[in-house]
Amino acid sequence: MHDIPAIIRDPKLFPLLRQAVERSDISPVVTSVKIKLTQRCNLRCAMCKYWRSKPGDELAGGEVLRVIDEMRQAGLRKVHFSGGELFTRPDAPQILCDAAALGINVNLTTNGTLITPALAKRLVRGRIHSISFSLDAPDAKTHNRIRGQAGAFEAVVGGARLIDKERRKQGRRVYIRINTVLQKRNYLLHAGMVDLAARLGAVELEPMPVDEKPARRKVGLSREQIEEYNQVVAPEVAARRALRRRFLVERLPVCGRCDDFRHENELLNRALLPPQPVGDFATCHL
Repeated sequence: MHDIPAIIRDPKLFPLLRQAVERSDISPVVTSVKIKLTQRCNLRCAMCKYWRSKPGDELAGGEVLRVIDEMRQAGLRKVHFSGGELFTRPDAPQILCDAAALGINVNLTTNGTLITPALAKRLVRGRIHSISFSLDAPDAKTHNRIRGQAGAFEAVVGGARLIDKERRKQGRRVYIRINTVLQKRNYLLHAGMVDLAARLGAVELEPMPVDEKPARRKVGLSREQIEEYNQVVAPEVAARRALRRRFLVERLPVCGRCDDFRHENELLNRALLPPQPVGDFATCHL
């Protein structure tokens, strides 16, 4: 494994990268990055290992911003921040807003449970481009069971509503997106997520796979369940999306190697496999 903090702290790295970009006759290659600010999390999700892990060292806020500014000079235009849960880190709001002040398109993913009125006001005022909320079911019982904490559903819905209210108040464009990790406990409920996402003012609802291999075997969808989703749930999802005229319609591509799926937006930079029996191209992330 590479020692990423050590590499980032190497003063030789970014001057060489910038020099290579300046001498190249092609477009800059560093246009977007994903940064995990922390491994800490306040939930105990069935499909995730962060809450089971001991948090590692974190780059200081000043170092994170230095790295972003260096990459900006090498062509960076967009950063997506995530965790763990971002807002378990006290300086996360400052990092996000300072990055946006550099002219970077700042997007973030959060479980939404720690968003307060003051934080919502700060994020919207700081010109954050988009906020993706992790919301796994249209009902509290299912979502809370998946996320391992009572009250999680009410908290994330409340957080999304705070952002929606604040962006309307300030007259700023902050996109709200909803990420749903489809698994055994919730895949048959996904049509209801279309209605909930619309009520929260979201512009996108994205089904996501269970990434962690041990959790995938335990809570992830089987090939048969994916096919059931495509045959039974997907038509209802499509109908509700068309009615809302807000979201893209998608089915779940099956991977022939690992019986998993990937959203069509993730096809970029991944090898395509032959069309699967459900009629969709699939990608493998093994």
